[in-house]
Amino acid sequence: MHVLNAIGDGIRLTVPMRAILRIQSPSLSPSKSDHLQRLNETGADGMIDGAGAIRSTLRGQARRLYHWTNHLAGWRRLTATFILGLIAAFSLPPYHFWPAGIIAFSTLILILDGVYRTHRHDKARSMAAFQVGFCFGFGFFLVGLYWIGFAFLVDADTVWMLPFAAALMPALLSLFSGAAMALAANYWSLSPHRVLTFSLAWVVFEWLRGNILSGFPWNLVGYSVSDSLVLIQSTSIFGIYGLSLCVVLAFAVPATLFPVSRRKVQSPAWLISVSAIVAVLSAFGVWRTSAHAPQTHADISIRIVQPSFPQAEKWRPENRETLFQTYMSLTQQVGYDATTHVVWPESALPFVLSRAPFHLEAIGEMLGESRSLITGAVRFDREPGTNDVRFFNSVHVVRGGSVEADAANELIVQTYDKHKLVPFGEFVPLAGVFRALGLKPLVDRFDGYQRGPGKRTLPVQGAPGFGPLICYEIIFPGAVTAPDERPGWLVNVTNDAWYGDTAGPKQHLLKARLRAVENGLPVVRAANTGISAIIDPVGRVTATLDYAEVGFLDGSLPVSMDPTIYSAVGDILFWFVIFCSGAFVIISRARER
Repeated sequence: MHVLNAIGDGIRLTVPMRAILRIQSPSLSPSKSDHLQRLNETGADGMIDGAGAIRSTLRGQARRLYHWTNHLAGWRRLTATFILGLIAAFSLPPYHFWPAGIIAFSTLILILDGVYRTHRHDKARSMAAFQVGFCFGFGFFLVGLYWIGFAFLVDADTVWMLPFAAALMPALLSLFSGAAMALAANYWSLSPHRVLTFSLAWVVFEWLRGNILSGFPWNLVGYSVSDSLVLIQSTSIFGIYGLSLCVVLAFAVPATLFPVSRRKVQSPAWLISVSAIVAVLSAFGVWRTSAHAPQTHADISIRIVQPSFPQAEKWRPENRETLFQTYMSLTQQVGYDATTHVVWPESALPFVLSRAPFHLEAIGEMLGESRSLITGAVRFDREPGTNDVRFFNSVHVVRGGSVEADAANELIVQTYDKHKLVPFGEFVPLAGVFRALGLKPLVDRFDGYQRGPGKRTLPVQGAPGFGPLICYEIIFPGAVTAPDERPGWLVNVTNDAWYGDTAGPKQHLLKARLRAVENGLPVVRAANTGISAIIDPVGRVTATLDYAEVGFLDGSLPVSMDPTIYSAVGDILFWFVIFCSGAFVIISRARER
């Protein structure tokens, strides 16, 4: 508005308004002449008054919105926050509609201001804030994770579980957002610092959600900007949780522009500060991407096979040979002679490969002496000293070569067993209790999988050692590589066919992209129905095969970068920022009192 005032002063000093209006007025109709006469009387001051009127109107609208949000109570408050959660979910992949996050998080802070004004006792305020956070989270996770329910449509025996799964998962995750708002309420004030209080509480509980119990760090707010190659580069320093803190701050900071009272004028200092942080992150991203041009290993050519075989058909006995021949045929299509490494997706074949000597013999002959196959596979062994069978979700490295069937098992030269299993998908926690309720894992044909010992780096002929990641193991930041041996690349084998052509597979791919940037390692991703891709260490997707496409994807292996700061120290920098910011909030709150 100072700009408008300056413009008005300039007009008053330099433009003879009265002379111009007098010259034009004789040719105008009486009504227009009267209108110009009024302008003539007010002159440039009228323009200034008009700008002031606009400014006053905007302030009035802001006050009305602030007043309305502050006076929401009961079911109206909870309904409003649930709707805001629904809106906020559209800032996430695959939508990336950032204004939705700004509207939702900024308005949520205004509602929390109302909680602060209404409930003066700490216990009542914390409970009301928990309810607000829970309802917001329920809407957020209901939209963001709707696709999980599709997994229960694959098997007719599990369809009845769909409504429970669709509601239970968002409800459980909403406990974290509710607890975050309860924590924030204990340090709340009406100063602009509350956006930092809010952001810290939200992201701390995002970290807890991703790490306690089995952890589920899906749809962290930082993934809202995962479509921006420039902005995600900062995860190489402080990881996705650090980026999430910056994004939550950016979404929430417009709340500082709303007047908390008629006497107090809000300062744009916080908006300017957060804008500066975003500018610095962007500048760093531009530098990092431009400083690291794409590089590939000239002597390594990878072929990813994507059969897009329907999940409901995959495990039928009559389809086993058909699927095996599909893999063999797609692998040997045009260009196979130049291929050095073949990658098949998670549990690629509907049988136990290590117990299928004739199929292994055929694979060895196909590969020849110069190629290797990396494939997801189901395997089993017997509990030592018992006859109990244990099943594992695994990755095998298969070397090429001609052998007799009775020695074919020697072709499997390396094996990794999945360590991070999907709760209720691959195993049932508290199995006795839940099975009594009729709940069972989606892979119930094996009575669930056993957990592997942990991360490994597997050697493979003709290429650097790689870090195997099966399915959603790649969503865990800071836990994708072996601590004692850094790999040269990551191989993510997955089967997203459970979820159909929904947001799930798209979100999964972008999480793989973030792991590449965080660790400075390329990612080769093979998915049964897609999305298969090759991603370089700064997050460029160099090749991709879209969802439901049947075919193969050829590409060179990108060269890895030096270890990133994040790969060296993990979340230490993130927690340092949290500690310093938290101390600032506590000191500021003490001074306000």
